[in-house]
Formats: sequence, structure tokens, C-alpha cells
Amino acid sequence: MNDWFKFIFKEKTINLNNIPGVIFKDIEIGDVNVDNTSQKIDTSDGVIPGSNTFSPFTLKATFYYDGVDESDLFLMEQKLRNVIYQREPYYISHSKLPRVKYAVNDASLKKTRYFHSDMEFEIEFTVYKGYSESLLYTNEVDSLEDGFMLTETLPTDYVPKYQFNTNNFTVYNGSSEVIDPIKRHTLKIKVIADSPSNFYLTNLNNQSKFTYTKPLKSADTLILDGEAPFLNDKRCGIDTDNGIIKLEKGTNNFKVNGNAKIQSIEFAFPFIYR
Repeated sequence: MNDWFKFIFKEKTINLNNIPGVIFKDIEIGDVNVDNTSQKIDTSDGVIPGSNTFSPFTLKATFYYDGVDESDLFLMEQKLRNVIYQREPYYISHSKLPRVKYAVNDASLKKTRYFHSDMEFEIEFTVYKGYSESLLYTNEVDSLEDGFMLTETLPTDYVPKYQFNTNNFTVYNGSSEVIDPIKRHTLKIKVIADSPSNFYLTNLNNQSKFTYTKPLKSADTLILDGEAPFLNDKRCGIDTDNGIIKLEKGTNNFKVNGNAKIQSIEFAFPFIYR
């Protein structure tokens, strides 16, 4: 398989290797940057440990360009600048880890070797989220093997699903850590149900819970988008318990209140990786 390097924008995807003469050579992924929130007490030994957070890290890609003449080289540089420098964040992906993408908001171009009609150059990106993500979301594929890098072995005879019509079901999180909307991790839960009194959804593995305190009709669409709930595209936080659902690594067993008749519950999120 030929190596490739892609820029993924909202409206289109650009593969640099589709530009004649461009060859993607190598990738260098910077180390994880850990922000330690431990506290030191002057009168005590050691520290009081806190929860770590992860800062942005760098990713450096190396390329070679073989042009026809000097004019061809200058034109190529201009094309690169038009692709690399954007006002809005975008994603990048590469053939070394083809099922992973990185959210970047800063990039710089450096020519490391320069001749009359060819050059070697590197592009350094800032991965601003502090982690990488699966190329696709869980609701975009029929099989995890189609678009995900699995960091752990799936349980025997277990086929993950992300859309359900029962009151008890299991959601698999193949990430290298907990999916937590408080940390700005993406998790979108879409509910269509008939529930005469209220509606609640509980993750039995960590007891995270979300409750909609009013009746639901099957014509309604309730969406919990991270921390923000919506009913029929309108904010409805006032009618909830402000609960937040988190997903542990691996399997998560869920329960919906027994008097709710579920038409569909869908979980959409990317796996995240260190």
C-alpha cells in the first residue's frame, strides 16, 4: 500500500500524495504532555495527588517533492501554504496509523533540503486536544474493524452495537481511557422513546446517570450532546437533572427505566487514544 497523508476539512479531504511529485516519507509523534495537578503541602511529606490533564502535543510529518523546474517548485510551495494555513482547526490522518486522526489548530512549514527543482520539507502540527481519535464515529460503521484501531481484545463472541431498542444494553468503549464529556470528550446520545412519566438512563458500571423529568412521546427526539440536552433541537436542561453520562474503558452496561418503551437509543462517539 502506498503511503499517504490527508488533510480533513469540513467540506473536503485533501491527500497531499495526490499532488504530482509529493511523497510522504515519515511521521514523528511527540510525547504525551501531562499536566500534574498535585498539591504540595509545606508541612507534609510528598504531595496530594490530583487528576492529570493532557496538554497539546506536536506531530511532525516529513515529505519529499520532485518537481520539473524552479517555477514548478515555487508553485508547489504556494499550494502547500494554501492547504496548511487555515483559520479554523482541522484534522489530519496518515497511512502509518490509517484509522486514527488528529485535531490540529496550528502548523508550520519548514524546508529542510532545497535544490533547483526538488526539496525535502516537514510540516509540524499542534494536536490541540492532547489526544488522537478514531477516524470514524461509532454510528458511522457496521463493524469496528472497518474504521477503528482497537487497543484491547474484544470479549469472545461479543459484537459491539451502538443502536438499541431495549431497556438493557451494553456499549463498548475501545478508547485508551474513560469517555468523559466534562473533559470535552465527544459523546452524543440520541433517544426516541415513549415514556409516560420521565426518562432515565444509567451506566451501571460507574453509576453516571441522566434523567429527563417530563414525559417523552415517540414523536420526540431527545439528544444528550456531551453535557447539553436537547428536545426536538431546543435546549431542555431545565427539565433534566443535569446528569452526565460517562463511558468506562471496555464494556458499559446500561439500564433505562422500566416503563419506557424504547424505539431507538444511539451512541455516537470516537474512540480516543493517547
